[in-house]
Amino acid sequence: MKIFGNKKIVQALEKSAEDKNISQAYAFIGPEGVGKFFLALKMAKELCGTGENNPDIMIIKPEIEEKKGIIKQKEIKLDQIKELQRHFVLSGKKGGFRVGIIDNAEKMNKSAQNAMLKTLEDPAPGTVAILIIQNPEKIVLTIMSRCQIKKFGPVSKLEMEQLFSEKGVKEAELKAELVFWSLGRPGIAVSLIDNPEELKARKLAVEEVTNLFKKNITEKFRQAEEMSKDSGLVIKKMNWWIIALRELALGKIKNPNISSQKAYEVINKIIKCQVLIRETNTNIKLVLENLLLNF
Repeated sequence: MKIFGNKKIVQALEKSAEDKNISQAYAFIGPEGVGKFFLALKMAKELCGTGENNPDIMIIKPEIEEKKGIIKQKEIKLDQIKELQRHFVLSGKKGGFRVGIIDNAEKMNKSAQNAMLKTLEDPAPGTVAILIIQNPEKIVLTIMSRCQIKKFGPVSKLEMEQLFSEKGVKEAELKAELVFWSLGRPGIAVSLIDNPEELKARKLAVEEVTNLFKKNITEKFRQAEEMSKDSGLVIKKMNWWIIALRELALGKIKNPNISSQKAYEVINKIIKCQVLIRETNTNIKLVLENLLLNF
């Protein structure tokens, strides 16, 4: 699959490779699903070779932990960065490059970031580190200052149309739904094309979030109890609600009973609840009850 969007970044990296002017550290910054990891892996394969399980390419990412149906990413720890340092000390095949990709690099804890900084301050010859980042404010500035920064953004509707053509999507209604839910992120669009049941669930979430404003307290508490039984779906639904509420706030979804101000207020409440669920051991049912009272 080819890369859609962010052509200036793609072209700049291709030119750097042609000119043999490769930086020893890059920070690919942007939201989920815009091609950061895909392009990092493509670049690594071009520098190191395309063979399966290429020993010159190392990928570091947070370990996944699941508790009570909630999937959380653990920290990237010092030992993982030390493993990367050992990887960089070795020589690449035929004297070529060795590449390390750190996915969700903002998950590095303090010790890991300190070790990463030392790696970037004194890089081994022929090594390239690529940090994949969604939240750059969580990375220390001294690390960022040693990286060539590439900022990725959502792609245009025209580029999304090219993606739909490649994936065989022809129905205008389906295209509109994919544009709505992907927010210009090709990775999300592809996931929805490949998983139509998730697209259906997202559409139902729009009805659900608008209906919440009509329910009484008893009905809201009943829904909170029902949702808490499938805790793995809670964060997903909250993300879908946020998208729907943003469209309501912008007037793209018409509902005279919900003001823009109210929609933004609820969005802020949802984001705070997501943090509580992801980062603490809070009671999900209580969090949902408090949240739904804001509708």
